[in-house]
Order: sequence, then structure tokens, then C-alpha cells
Amino acid sequence: MRALGERLGVEAMSLYNHVAGRAGLEAEIVALLWGEAERSLEDGADWRDSLRSLARCLRALATDHPRAFPLLLGASAFAGPMLRVLGPGLDVLLDAGFGQDRAAQTVNAVVSYAAGYGAMEISCFAAVRAREAGADQFALELARLLPPDAPPELVRVARCTCGVDPSDQFEFGLEALLAGLEPACNTHRPAA
Repeated sequence: MRALGERLGVEAMSLYNHVAGRAGLEAEIVALLWGEAERSLEDGADWRDSLRSLARCLRALATDHPRAFPLLLGASAFAGPMLRVLGPGLDVLLDAGFGQDRAAQTVNAVVSYAAGYGAMEISCFAAVRAREAGADQFALELARLLPPDAPPELVRVARCTCGVDPSDQFEFGLEALLAGLEPACNTHRPAA
């Protein structure tokens, strides 16, 4: 709280007039981020477009707020703010003819994919930035990230997987996921 107070140009103690300590501040950040995700759901849009919009927003929250995003993945984030996002997501799917269980599985799958991809992208920021800087910088960053005794096969896999444009990869995965969630797709059968 002291560091935040210094950054805002106020006394740390004055912050306690607005938030209940660090936990209160984190809860407010979580509410703001989930609020942004809630606003991303498009009313009246096709269920695929609504879920695409939500997934893209979650990924953007990760890349735009890499230090705050992990708060969304914490146990306390499952409270009201997250449920206010899941509710409209469920409603979009129910309006599209999904049953209650399948709608819940679908919205959970999309939110989990987007949040997981965002978390993974945050952990790979250095490699992503290096890739954008050029081949030489990318090779240097991979060398720094990999163990010194990494076998050539591991280096090859790292080059292939980390060398993919993250936006293209996200969209590829999102479209594959949505295709598998189509009502006519066989992915909706319960496991035997």
C-alpha cells in the first residue's frame, strides 16, 4: 500500500479510506477486470460471436494487465464479478437452444481456454517480445529460457511452438474450440 500511495502521490494511510487493505484493493481490481469482460458480451449476437468477444476480451485483459490478470485466476475471483460474466454467457447459449448443462460446459470451456491462454501468454512474454523484435533476438531469448544442456529436439520444439504468432495461435485455438462446441458436433456426448 505504501508503494501505491507513493505512486498516486498520497499517504498510504489515506488509501484505507477507500479500500479495505490489500485484499480490498485486489477485490476492486478483480471487479474492474471482470466488469470489462462482462461488457464484452454482445447482446443479440450469435452465440459464437458473443463467446469469441468474451474470449478475446479475456486474452486482452491478460496482455494489457499482466500483473493484475493472475488475480482473476485466484480462488476469491469466483465470487460475484465472475458469476456476472458467466450468467450472460449462459443466457446467450440458452437462447441459442443449448440445454442448461451443455451451456454451462460451453461457457466454462471458452472462459477456461481464454484465461489459460492469457496466463500462458503472460509467462511467455519475453519470448513473444523477442520474436517480434526479430530472428536474432528470438534465438537469444530462447537460449536464455532453455536449460544450457537442452537437447536439440527440445530446442526444435521451442522454436516451433514459441515462434508462432500468439494472436494467430489464439484465434486458431478459439475457432477449433467453437467448432467442437457446435450443437451438431459429437463432442457433447457424456464420457462412458
